[in-house]
This record gives sequence, structure tokens and C-alpha cells, in this order.
Amino acid sequence: MDDIYQNRVSYNHDGSNSLKDRFTFTVADGTNLLFVVDEGGKEIVTAAPQKFKIDILPVDDGTPRIVTNLGLQWLEYMENKATNLITKKELLTMDPDTDDGQLVYQITTEPKHGFLESKSSVKKSDINLGLVRYVLHEETVQETMDNFKFLVKDSKPNVVSDNVFHIQWSLISFEHQSYNVSEKAWNGCSDGEEDGQPQPVRRRALPHRAEQRHLHRQRRDTSRPTGLRGICWTGPV
Repeated sequence: MDDIYQNRVSYNHDGSNSLKDRFTFTVADGTNLLFVVDEGGKEIVTAAPQKFKIDILPVDDGTPRIVTNLGLQWLEYMENKATNLITKKELLTMDPDTDDGQLVYQITTEPKHGFLESKSSVKKSDINLGLVRYVLHEETVQETMDNFKFLVKDSKPNVVSDNVFHIQWSLISFEHQSYNVSEKAWNGCSDGEEDGQPQPVRRRALPHRAEQRHLHRQRRDTSRPTGLRGICWTGPV
């Protein structure tokens, strides 16, 4: 008992993320195996091992670790903006000591040719929910690459700095402002045939802004009346 009275007994945690622990003990004087336990104001004589419970206050001693930083590989037009979402598929940081809402991305150098539709500080939970996206400036559509620098910090804070998120996209441009296309070319869109002759349709090539779209997939035009043949691209025209 002198060891306890003199504070020579201590508990050392193993450094894991556990918040509770316990051990069992008995009391003996070398002769008697029985001892008295006070339970709810009642004294009970017993020899059964007793539980000593320990509550552990967590210590944030882990540093955030960036496990995914793929950047953005393409942009698309949404709401008249060339943009794309930054999700956990492109940017993911792990920290076992910190909740997602307390793990923060702080932008240290803004992108040059666009901007992030968010605050200068972004939580991991914001990215997980798809609330952060990059938007290209209208006046710099000739560019095809951009980036921004950021740091990651937890609540302590432990900081991981000098990280770069890269953004790239493709441009498609047309030589002429408009094109005449026909069914025989199987390119563009035609209104079908009249008197056995293919009828060309004049399509207007979009100004440079819409030329950002780099995916022009083809599909059959199912909206035409029966008896007319045609095929259209589904990209903007």
C-alpha cells in the first residue's frame, strides 16, 4: 500500500486510439484472502477481483497524411461555366486522430487561370460532400493547365505544407465558323432525304467558349419523324 500512498504506481497508455481501459485487482494481507468492498453504501465481504476503470483523454499526436492527390484531368461546361468538382477521388487526406470536420485544407497560393468556389479554407467533409469545384476564368480560356498550392492541418494543429493540386483540360477549336454537312458524310446532322437527295443542314460552330467541350459523342437522333434518316452529334453546336 505504501507504493500507492507514495504515488509510485502509474498507468501508461499504449498510444492507440482507445479512450477507455481497465484492469482487475484483489486485496490481501498475506493471510486473509477476503476483503471488504463498499458498493452503494453497503459493505460486502468478497474475494472476487475488482475492476478499476480508466478514462483516457485523446491526444492528437498524428500528422495528416495525403493519400490521394490526382488533380483534375478535365473540365466540362456546367451552368455556362467551364468547371469540375474536386472530390475525395481526386484529393484525400487521412488522419486517424481527427474528425473529417476538423481536418482543414488551406489554400496558400490561388490558381492563376480560375478560382475555387469555396472559402480559402476547405474542410475534408466539404470535399467528401462534393461542395468544392474549380471554375475557369472566361478571359483565359486559351490556357490548358493550372494549379493551386495548399496545406493540410488538424486541430492541434499538425501541418503538412507545400502541396500542389494540378488542373488540366483540353481545347477543341474549329477552323471555320460554320460547316455544311450531309447524311452521306455521317458527320454532323442532316434532315434526311427529299426526292432521293440528302438535304444538308447548316450548323453553326460555337464561339471559343463552347469549344472547351472536349467530348463530342455521337448517337442516333430519335426525335425525327418516321421515314427520315439522320444522325447527330450530341455536343454543343
